[in-house]
Amino acid sequence: MSAERVHRRARLTRDGLAVTTFAVALAIVAWVGAGAAVNLIVAGLIALLIVEQVAGWRNVAGLTVSRRAPIELFAEDTQPGEFVVSRAGGAWDLWIEDAVVPSARAHVPVVPTAQAVRARAPWSFARRGVVSLDVVTVRSTFPFGLVERTIIFLDPAEVWVWPRPRVGGATAVDATGSTARRTTDPEEIDDLRPYRTGDRLRDLHASTTARTGEPHVVVRRGHADAAVWIDVPSGGGPAREVEIERAAGSVLQATEARRPVGLRAEGRTWAPRTGDEWERKLLSILAELPS
Repeated sequence: MSAERVHRRARLTRDGLAVTTFAVALAIVAWVGAGAAVNLIVAGLIALLIVEQVAGWRNVAGLTVSRRAPIELFAEDTQPGEFVVSRAGGAWDLWIEDAVVPSARAHVPVVPTAQAVRARAPWSFARRGVVSLDVVTVRSTFPFGLVERTIIFLDPAEVWVWPRPRVGGATAVDATGSTARRTTDPEEIDDLRPYRTGDRLRDLHASTTARTGEPHVVVRRGHADAAVWIDVPSGGGPAREVEIERAAGSVLQATEARRPVGLRAEGRTWAPRTGDEWERKLLSILAELPS
């Protein structure tokens, strides 16, 4: 789905300002009685400016643009996305930018006639939370670089920015209240068990599954079924952010260990569960906790 165009504007570039100033100066000279050569130069410069305006606006008329940003990522992480741009008659020399994330920027030298071009761009956010994206800006100085035309598109979207995971701390505790720490290599295979809903397909043990006719997964050393509880202390300031980042790291560790994980924060409790969707749910809850 393409974005809605809401505004357009134009301004002279540095070169355009120089050419316009020169043309005005020559026109004044011609007006006070200069020769035919000056008149020809003035006429040529005026024609150049007219072509710049006509061809430039024609280049972006009917342009369609959409943004495909990542919908979830960690704070301070960089994930790729793309802009998709097309025009029935083709277009040249487009710069596309996300107004909320200026680093998400791409250059499209040519848009072929009646074809869509995908321009990759990086998205990154410094802080956790739900970020609302709104405007996509397209700029072009085609054909001669004298005028920069800006077309603003409205393309609303939301991005979940999860806390940057931090390893360490005593935020992860098991049901008995002791700190949950991994003391052995999590990749060592310790046992096999029948497949459960939420298990990762990459943990399937092929030979056992084929022999028994029932899917079995590997249990790696250090993986236990005991629930992990993560407590986020109340408070504020930098220390609060560190605790939230530690909680995010503990969520990832517990999920990787295939252990049920629960969360206690802001006077609320989320009972332990497993699976990738539950991991994303807990990270999203942490993303929205007050600072």
